[in-house]
Amino acid sequence: MSQVPSHEHDQGTELDSTPDALGMTDLLGFLYRHRVRLLSRFLILAAVSLGMLVIWYFALGKTVRGTVALTFRGMEKHEYPNGRKFSVEDFRSPAVISKALADAGLKDEGISTSDLAARIYVTPIIPPEIRSRWQKQDADGVRREDYYPTQFDLEIAYRGLSDDQEMRLFDAIVAGYQEQVKFQQESALGFMAIPDRMNYEQLIEVYDSWDVPSIYRATYTRLDAQLKDLITESLHFQDPAFHLAFLDTQQDLQNWFGTRFLALEGLTYEGLLVRDPDLMGKRTKYQTQDLDIQIRQRTKEAEEAGRLLEALERPKAVLAGQLMGKEGVPLVDAGALDRLVKSDYVGPLVQRISKLQEDIQAMGVAKARLERQLALLPKAGISTQALPERYRASVGAVSSELTNIIKKYNKLLDDYLSASVSSYVSVKQPPTVTRKGYSTVKLLTILLLLSMLLTPFVVTLEVLWKRARASSDS
Repeated sequence: MSQVPSHEHDQGTELDSTPDALGMTDLLGFLYRHRVRLLSRFLILAAVSLGMLVIWYFALGKTVRGTVALTFRGMEKHEYPNGRKFSVEDFRSPAVISKALADAGLKDEGISTSDLAARIYVTPIIPPEIRSRWQKQDADGVRREDYYPTQFDLEIAYRGLSDDQEMRLFDAIVAGYQEQVKFQQESALGFMAIPDRMNYEQLIEVYDSWDVPSIYRATYTRLDAQLKDLITESLHFQDPAFHLAFLDTQQDLQNWFGTRFLALEGLTYEGLLVRDPDLMGKRTKYQTQDLDIQIRQRTKEAEEAGRLLEALERPKAVLAGQLMGKEGVPLVDAGALDRLVKSDYVGPLVQRISKLQEDIQAMGVAKARLERQLALLPKAGISTQALPERYRASVGAVSSELTNIIKKYNKLLDDYLSASVSSYVSVKQPPTVTRKGYSTVKLLTILLLLSMLLTPFVVTLEVLWKRARASSDS
């Protein structure tokens, strides 16, 4: 009996081992028997996918994108702490870009700051609920409510840089902008009192001895207010040492005020140490009158804000009546009236009233102080040469100790801002490199998964094709 050649037997077994011939229940067995072929076809498909990815990688432009959150003081009004207006252009300012290129090690790459700035895109992130309200307001024909975004998509699309270089550049731009924010904070909170850097002779030559206590009191008032703000702000900071350090600085300032300053103030006014009493009297009267005007203005604003606060808590119909003119003409339009009722205006209004009342109280105290100084003014003055030695020593001690406190404050402020600026300007979403809106890592993962899914079908089609070919040959 003739025997079938062995290679024909193997081929028939292979061809009959397809899922079509054996059923889906033997699919795993089919895959196991063709494991070598499956592996080789997968490697081929993966290599083709990788090649396509490499071609796509170099052929298409890429970007690095991340989300930056800004929470520094004043950002809720799109202002820096020193009052300067915020702009997205600050991210791509020449100072920020130049520093970023140097920090990222790209200074020698021949990159133009203007070209790079043109390829940096800063897009504000508007929450969906704000967008929906804007759409409704547009449909109603009313003015959009004000909204100041605090999160921004920062995107860099510059050709010719590697992924690592773009990531370093992104981090460097964020760090450069943090330096700018720190500078803005320091310019708002940093302290430099020019008279405190003068010696006694310069101070007395420029100012009347009657003025000197007022100069130091103004310095004390401003520094004390800034310390109170920083003490409150640093209370929840991750490092409690800064909070304690600000408290310690404030205690030094209070000790200086209660000992050195009050001694100088008493020596000046009770000792009648004034060079030109006529000029000081005229100026003091003018200051008192000016304070009267400011107190009346603040009082009127507080009363108007109080009436508005009372009206906001009433029903809408009553509120409309409160905001009508004498002839029935509304003082505000219907859209503004609706926003007043629906929006949270009560909190800011209460804060405004409280601030006005504090100002009125402080101005009243300042007015009473000026009136007392006016009452103490003598008719005859005293020459600079006749000032007692005690006064000279007191001014020297006051100036020296206050200057030391200010130096301590500025050093502490610089350390605090350096440590906290990363929380005021933070990366909310880490940067990722994408090409045409897709992540390279994600695309590679998707292509490998597709290769794995396609491999069994390719092998199955290959086996079926061989079987069909064998059948046609026979």
